Amino acid sequence: MKKYPIVHVPLSVRQTKHRSYIKRIRANKKQRKQYGPSIIHSSSRISPMNTSMKTPTNLLMKSDTSKPQETFQASSFSFEIELSTKTASTHLRTEIIEKTKIYPKKWLIVIIVITILLALSALAVGIYLIIHFRTTKATTTPILKPLLRWNSTGLTVGGVGGSSGSTFDKLNTPIDLAVDFSNTLYIADFNNNRIQQWLTGALNGTTVAGQASGTSGIGAAYLSSPAGVFIDSNNNLYISDSTNARIQQWASGATVGTLIAGTGSSGSAYNQLNTPYFISRDITTNTLYIADFNNHRVMSYASGASNGTLAIGGQGPGMNNTQLNYPAGVYFDSASICLVIANYGGQHIVRWTLGVTVDPMGNLYVAGTGNQRIQLLLAGQTNGTTLAGITGAISLIIVARRSIKIESELNLVNQMKLMNDKKQFNKALELFDKHKDKSIDRSSNMILTQILKACAGIGDLQRGSTIHRLVSSRLENDSYLLASLIHLYMQCGEVAQAQSLFDVSTKKTLSIYGAMMKGYIKNNQADKVVDLFKRIKNPDEIIIILLFNACAQLGTEEALNSIKQVSSKIVQSFQSNSRLLTSLLDGLVKCGDITYAENLFNTFKNKTVSMYKVMINGFLKENNCLKVLSLFNQIKMNNIEIDHIIWTCIIKCLSEIGDGDFSQSIVILKYIMPSSICGLIQMEFFLIFFVL
Repeated sequence: MKKYPIVHVPLSVRQTKHRSYIKRIRANKKQRKQYGPSIIHSSSRISPMNTSMKTPTNLLMKSDTSKPQETFQASSFSFEIELSTKTASTHLRTEIIEKTKIYPKKWLIVIIVITILLALSALAVGIYLIIHFRTTKATTTPILKPLLRWNSTGLTVGGVGGSSGSTFDKLNTPIDLAVDFSNTLYIADFNNNRIQQWLTGALNGTTVAGQASGTSGIGAAYLSSPAGVFIDSNNNLYISDSTNARIQQWASGATVGTLIAGTGSSGSAYNQLNTPYFISRDITTNTLYIADFNNHRVMSYASGASNGTLAIGGQGPGMNNTQLNYPAGVYFDSASICLVIANYGGQHIVRWTLGVTVDPMGNLYVAGTGNQRIQLLLAGQTNGTTLAGITGAISLIIVARRSIKIESELNLVNQMKLMNDKKQFNKALELFDKHKDKSIDRSSNMILTQILKACAGIGDLQRGSTIHRLVSSRLENDSYLLASLIHLYMQCGEVAQAQSLFDVSTKKTLSIYGAMMKGYIKNNQADKVVDLFKRIKNPDEIIIILLFNACAQLGTEEALNSIKQVSSKIVQSFQSNSRLLTSLLDGLVKCGDITYAENLFNTFKNKTVSMYKVMINGFLKENNCLKVLSLFNQIKMNNIEIDHIIWTCIIKCLSEIGDGDFSQSIVILKYIMPSSICGLIQMEFFLIFFVL
C-alpha cells in the first residue's frame, strides 16, 4: 500500500465560458489524521459534447511529488479517480455533508439569550413595584381606631345648664367664645351685654368687657349684645358689639374698649356696620374680617384702618355668586387663604377664596397661588378657564391689563357709593364725568346703578331717562339695575312709568318690590304698599320695615291690625334688628296704640336712642309728660347719648307742666346739656319763653 493514499473527491462543477481552472484544496486536521499529509488537487473541464457526465471529479495528488501536476486531457473529458478504500470515501462524503449544514451564528444566540434575560428582569421589577405600591398604600392609609371618638356626653364648663341669669355663675344666650393658650374661655354673653372669662374648672365667670351687671350702653365701657369675640396672642379681645354697630378692642386688663371698626351708628357706608356678628382675624397681616349681618356682606379692616374694604357681598341679599344673605359667621382659613362663611339667610356654608376679582358682568377672576395660574369663571358657570400660567407670559400681561381696568371700575363704584351714602349726589356724578371711560352704553351695571341713585337723589329725570333708553336690554337680567331705575322714577314723581317697568318684569325680586314700596310711601300711596306686601311670600327685614312705615303713614285701624299680625310672625333673627323694632314702635304709636307699644318697648333688652325718641314723641303727643321724664331718666341711667331732638322734647314737656319750678328746671338743663346741643336748640328756648 502506498504511503500517501490518493482520495478522489467529487466537486461541484463551476462552468466558465472559455476556460478551466485548477483548485488546490488542503486537507483539514481530521483528514490528515485519517489519510496522512495529502494535498487535494482539482481540475475540471466540461465539454458540451458529454452531457451524460453529472459530476466532475477532484484528484488527490501526493504532497511530496515534484512532478508537474497532471491534468485531464481536453479531448477525452475523462476523470481518473483512484480510491484507496471504499470506507475512506464514505467517511469523507459524510463529513462534507455535515459541513454543508447551516448552524446559527454564535453572536445571534448571545443576543437572543440577553433579550430573554432582560424581559424576565423587567417582568420581575414590574411585579415588585406593584407589590410595593399596594403595600405602601395599605400601610399609609390612616386607620381610625375605635378609641378616637368624641365623648357621647358633654360636660358643662360654664354657666348653669337650663337656667339663664346675670349672676357670675350664669349666662344668658351665650353666642360665641374664644380660647386662649391656657384653655381659658372668653364667652360672648349676648343678652347680658358682657364678655365673661371662665378659667378651667371654675364655677364662676369674671367680666372682662362690658358691665358685670349686664347693663347695655353705647359708652366705651359698655357693650350691647356682643355677638362675636376673638382673642390674640397678647390676650387682647376683639368684640363685635352688634347693636352698637361697632367692633371694640379691649386690651388685656382694660376697663374700656377702643373703637377699631364701625362708627357706633348703623349704616352701609364702608366705615359703617349694621349688626356685625362673628369676626375672624388673619394673624399674619392682622386683617380683621367681619360678618356684617344686615348689610349682607363681609368687610375686611386692615390694622389701623378707619374704613373697611368690601371682601364679599354688598350687593343686597341673594343667592348669586356675588351675594350673601344675612352672613352670621365668618372664619379665616390660613391654610387655603379662604373665608368660610355661614350664610344664615341662604341656608348654606360658603367658601370664598381671597384673591378673587369680580368684573361688572359677574365673572370671576381667580388668582391661584398654589398652581401659578389665573382662571376665569364666567357668570353662572362652575368650570373655569385658565387665562394665564407660569408659561403664558403674554397672556399674563393681557390679564394684568384687564385686571387693572376691572380694579379701576370697582374703585369708581366704591367712591361713588360712598358719596351717595353721604348724600353727595352731585359729587358722585361729577366723579363719573371725570372718568376717562364715561360712555353710558359701555359702563358696567354697577356703575349705572350708582349713577341712577345719584340722579334720583337730585331729581335728574332727564339723565336717568337717557340711561333707561341706552340700557333697556339689560334690565331683565339685572334686578338691581331695574330697581334703581324704578327708584329714580318714583323719586321724580313718575309713578306710572315706574309701575310700567314693574308690571313688565318677569323676575320680581325683593329689591324690585322694595323700590316700589318705597316709591309708594314717597308719593303718599301707602295703601298700595300694604296690597303689594300681601304678594310677597318671604319678606326680608327691609320689606317689613317698609310695611311698618307705610302703616305709620296710614294711621288707620286696618293698618294697626296689619302691624300686629306681621309683628307676631317676625322670626327670631329679625328681633335683633334695631331699625325694624324702631319702625314697629313708630307704626304702633302713630296708629294710636301707644299702650301696646309701651308694653312691647319694655320687653326690649337693648334699647337704642331711636326707640326712646319714638316713645317720647308718642307720650308727648298724649301729653303724658311724666312718662316722658321717666324715659329721660332711663336714658341718663343707661348712659345713652342724648341728641338735640330728645332735648327739645324734654324742654317742650317741661313747658307743658308749667309749674313754678319751670325756670329753675331750664337753668339746670342748660348746665347738664352738652355745649354742642345748646347751640342747636337756642331757638326752642326763645319760643318757649316767648309763649310763657
